[in-house]
Amino acid sequence: MVGCIAIAPAVIAAGAPVDAASEEQTEKATMLYLEAKDAFDKQQMDKALQGFQASFDVVASPNSILMVARILLAMDRIEEAYTVYQEAERVSEYAASKNPAKYDQALKDARDEMNGVRNKIGIVTWSVVGASPQTQLSVNGKPIPQSSWSAEMPLRLGEATVVATEPGKPDYQEVITVTPGGATHSVNLAAFWAPAGPVQDAVIPVAEPKQKKPGFLGVPTRTWSYVAGGVGAAGLLTFTVAGVASNARYNELETHCKPNCSSDDVSAARRDKLIANAGLIVGIVGVGAGTALFLLSSEPKQEKSTAHVDIGPGSVMVRGTFR
Repeated sequence: MVGCIAIAPAVIAAGAPVDAASEEQTEKATMLYLEAKDAFDKQQMDKALQGFQASFDVVASPNSILMVARILLAMDRIEEAYTVYQEAERVSEYAASKNPAKYDQALKDARDEMNGVRNKIGIVTWSVVGASPQTQLSVNGKPIPQSSWSAEMPLRLGEATVVATEPGKPDYQEVITVTPGGATHSVNLAAFWAPAGPVQDAVIPVAEPKQKKPGFLGVPTRTWSYVAGGVGAAGLLTFTVAGVASNARYNELETHCKPNCSSDDVSAARRDKLIANAGLIVGIVGVGAGTALFLLSSEPKQEKSTAHVDIGPGSVMVRGTFR
């Protein structure tokens, strides 16, 4: 017999077999049985349970052990009831082999009732890894001796809480689901109670700083693009100012002094025109060079950037696509 927690020790210490009991033992067992039956009829379950157990301790009668199983079942101690039904079946088989007329019905009842209980339980076998002699295991709050860990244990269907304890170690707790039939459940205490390894210093990767592209005279190319752009902008501004001044002088000469304009007035108009043209050239070259240097200093992309310089009457336009 295995797995019974509260009642098993008394059941195992059964009394004399029915065919070997003395007259005195039979009379005592009968008296205890009748007292227990009276308590059962009065719904005094605890007293009845003790009485039937006491009767069985004197004579191992199938009738008394069956009553023990039935009371446990009525008290919703289903796992214990199943284990006692197994004992009742064993005792009834022996008694029926000696006196079929008297005990065949007890054997049939024991088997039928045990089959009914079997549909409400699952059979679990424990495989405990990493335990020591001080390890204690309990299921649903009931302690399980180490000698029973590898034996079959009945548990009611549904969730069951498994707890393992050992002095100086944290409690192991797990909730398992018990299903019909038999299964072996592993409790890996070795992994749960394994000593923690040394703490590793966290290594945070640091990104390498991007290397700036080398430029002329040690100055980055991007800086030269800004310089060239500034020069180009200044040239375009000069072109605009000088062009406006040149146009104004030519309009004045056309209006007031043509054809007898002084050489100084003509020279000033030409000078303004020359300055405007020079500013235009500087502006175009500066803006173009600044744009080119800016693109060269950019990070390479899958799609190339494009830039165009459009020159029109009195204007310069830079357009492009920057990716």
